[in-house]
Amino acid sequence: MDIRPLEENDFIDAVRRVKRWYGEIHHEPVHPVFFRHFGGYAAVADDGAMIGYLVGFRSQRHPQVAFIYTLAVDPDHRREGVAGALYDRFERQAAGWGCEFIETVADPQAAAPVHFLERREFVGRLEADWAGPGEDRIVYRKRIVPTV
Repeated sequence: MDIRPLEENDFIDAVRRVKRWYGEIHHEPVHPVFFRHFGGYAAVADDGAMIGYLVGFRSQRHPQVAFIYTLAVDPDHRREGVAGALYDRFERQAAGWGCEFIETVADPQAAAPVHFLERREFVGRLEADWAGPGEDRIVYRKRIVPTV
């Protein structure tokens, strides 16, 4: 498995794969702006084909925070360390930016992301209406050590 920077031309492939991996969901799982303007802040796990990706960025409002927007892994490659490898790369990148925290959110009903984040020592708090009316999310935060 190779971890490489996300490229603009990965967008269509990512959309197709996410729909196949997760079925139809009620929101767009990825947005083209991340692929066109945030590629340096994201990564793709590739074993000849995309098997996962992470999109994240450094907060412009809170530069000590790096935020993971989405992390997706092909169901056929789960439990192979793909999510962990993508996350580890992002954490190193965030530390290199001088960030002190990584944040992300998870749906309280989504057991896999909740367990993944808690195993990675994120601390979460439930926030009502975070994603809109009736759309509660667990907001997770983890302290990291900046390397710059």
